Amino acid sequence: MEKKFQKKHVIFVAVGEHNFVEWSDGYNAAQTTRMQINAVSTDPSLVSRNLTKDEQDKIFVLKNEDRVAVFKARDKEQRDQWLNFARDCGVLEVKKA
Repeated sequence: MEKKFQKKHVIFVAVGEHNFVEWSDGYNAAQTTRMQINAVSTDPSLVSRNLTKDEQDKIFVLKNEDRVAVFKARDKEQRDQWLNFARDCGVLEVKKA
């Protein structure tokens, strides 16, 4: 069974040379997940399920040594804004795992 994308409140935090992504179910959610990231990608082969062409144009993958987190932006332009911000903060762009 394939997992569907769920809407999340997501922020990117750049602190010196360290970059983090935080996400929760909503702006005022009681629990937040944080992950330090060192790589970003749009490679659909990093996603463990089949993606439609529309989803492929909207996804971006944030990685560290232990974890892969997949996010789907509202549209390709928003996805590109996330990618550009991550690149500007020095996050390495990778093609494959």
